[in-house]
Amino acid sequence: MNTAQRSTIEALWSVELGQSPAGSPLVVGDLLVVPTQEPGPSAHRTTLHALSLTYGSARWQKVFEYALITGLAATHTPTPLDSHTPPLLLVATTSTDLLRGEGALVALDAAGEERWRWAPGVQRVSAPALVRSNDFSRSGEEATEVATTNLGRDQVEAVCVTADAQTFVVLDLATGEERIRVGLAAGASLSAPAVAGDVAYVPCRGPHLLAVGLDGEARWHFAAGGGSGVWLDRTPAVVGAQLFAVLSTGAALALRIADGSQVWRVDVGPAGKSLSVPTTDGERLFVGTRDGLHALDLADGQEVWAFATSRRVTAAPVVAGGVVYAACHDHHVYALNAASGKELWQYGSERRIEVPAALASCCEPPVPCVLVTDRGGSVAAVARPLSAAEHETAGNWLQAASAYANLGQPARGAALLEAHGEPSQAARLWEAAGERARAAVQYEVAGLWLEAARQWADLGRPLKQAEALANHAWLLEDEPRSDEEKAQAWEAALHVYEAAGERQRTADCRQKVARWRKQPIISLDVRLDKGLVMGAWSRLRFIVRNEGFGPAHNLIIHHATGDQFEGQVTATRQIKTLRAGQERIDLLDVRPRAHGDSVPLRVQVDYQDHAGEPRFCEQTVYTPVAHSEAARRAGATISAYVSSEDAETDRQQELASLRHQLGEARENLRLIEERKTRYVLEVDIPLQLIKEERRLRERIAELERRLGQ
Repeated sequence: MNTAQRSTIEALWSVELGQSPAGSPLVVGDLLVVPTQEPGPSAHRTTLHALSLTYGSARWQKVFEYALITGLAATHTPTPLDSHTPPLLLVATTSTDLLRGEGALVALDAAGEERWRWAPGVQRVSAPALVRSNDFSRSGEEATEVATTNLGRDQVEAVCVTADAQTFVVLDLATGEERIRVGLAAGASLSAPAVAGDVAYVPCRGPHLLAVGLDGEARWHFAAGGGSGVWLDRTPAVVGAQLFAVLSTGAALALRIADGSQVWRVDVGPAGKSLSVPTTDGERLFVGTRDGLHALDLADGQEVWAFATSRRVTAAPVVAGGVVYAACHDHHVYALNAASGKELWQYGSERRIEVPAALASCCEPPVPCVLVTDRGGSVAAVARPLSAAEHETAGNWLQAASAYANLGQPARGAALLEAHGEPSQAARLWEAAGERARAAVQYEVAGLWLEAARQWADLGRPLKQAEALANHAWLLEDEPRSDEEKAQAWEAALHVYEAAGERQRTADCRQKVARWRKQPIISLDVRLDKGLVMGAWSRLRFIVRNEGFGPAHNLIIHHATGDQFEGQVTATRQIKTLRAGQERIDLLDVRPRAHGDSVPLRVQVDYQDHAGEPRFCEQTVYTPVAHSEAARRAGATISAYVSSEDAETDRQQELASLRHQLGEARENLRLIEERKTRYVLEVDIPLQLIKEERRLRERIAELERRLGQ
């Protein structure tokens, strides 16, 4: 990401708390709650600051004497006992003085007022974990699957903690009364348990992880080995049928939640260095290390990507909308694409950042924000660009597609735009993705015919290219463009159709060109009053018509003398002007020197268009010539041509067409002959098959004759 992009990430508001954060900030309703601690090793007081998300103003503070805040949790749905109950903030504390302090779990309302307190005479209470109603109502793998897919839909009913590292307790959320109390087989850490289904997974101050049912029954006990110096003390992450945890020695591991058996174990980052609390997006596991942030594949623990930082990442990564936010000791929060690790943006603070960022909407009107708290107690609300996935969820198709393109996923953005009726933008992204055919189709849908033609040309699809050019020309018909622009548009389609051998479409385009350039189109019929006889003089009537849109000047019809014909006069008189829609008849005498069904007579018409440009049309007329007077045939009219600027091209295209037709006819005849061999007796052959064979043989003879001419 360049510097200009980074500079657009600005703080909307900032507040100085004057004390270092003592744990992870938490968004509760319209508040940001930040725990802080007095400086110095002998500190005995922590303070909970509640800041308005709108502009960062202080709402309330609550001081905990002789206690440290070990963790926070908040309900974001009403309790089942009272649907109108606002969210509760749960604060776990650990005593700093055996005589004057105590460990407790305190429930506060949105105003900071205490609703209940659980203080059973213990010194240390772990960070709390919420328990939802479906966690109690289901069991086994079924419960885990429902809990992980429906998290947030069910009511929060209870909260669980560990006390003095030896006891697991489940408390009623509404009253704080104990529901379950059970001893633990290993010393629990102060990190929150992870709850999924009807099981709580308890991290420990040692190489242990405990699975305890919400009914108080122990499910399993995992021991990582490695001695007392190895701890599994971070809150694990649960996805589907597996649990993911990190060791203090720098390893990550996956366990089956059914029995605690190990699936995989890998070392992450520098050897022997501790890792952050792991976070997952359901596909990857994100872990902060001494050298940056690492993403691991959930299936096998293999590294998907790593994002290097100059200092360590100790705060748990935060994942939302396909973006992972990493707070780093190098004074920055980095926003990274969760799939690729690509940096999207970064925000810098004055001091190192040791606690996770929080996500919320701030200001008025609300703006998506990242809330950053640095080591000195400075809290800043940073405007957060929505990710591609978040734009997609919000229905911002153009922004989502642009974001996907910036992530190197133009095809995904193109498909999104195509599905939601944005063809021109979809086409450009398909083109960027190398999907030229899909780009061409979307350009066509958008009516951008020249862009579509360019794509089809690059793909070697001349007919599609010509069709797109023709549609562009049609589009210009009703626009306020000059006649020459319209003529040029049709001419572009004409050339491609012509190269593709599309005679009729070429003629149609040529007529359009003639119309807009007001050019004549000359047609010529040759009329024989009576049949021709070899060696005898006969009179030919040439009927010339102007079927175009402008006059033809100085028009003369020629016939070329050669081996087959001779003439007394080889050219007609000059027709001074032949206007559009007019026709003239002129005469020439010829004497055939050969006979046959199709004796070639070469005819040419010279003329000038309205601009004085000289033009000519040339074609061969095939006429029947009798060998004697007795065999003379009746008169006939032969259509010679409609004027073309390239008669030789037309002739070559006609030859190619005849050859193609002859090949098809011969292949069809072969198939019929093959079918005839299936009949034992000739009388069994269907009459229709015999008729078709005869027709094909006649057709082949006719095509061979025409090609021979």
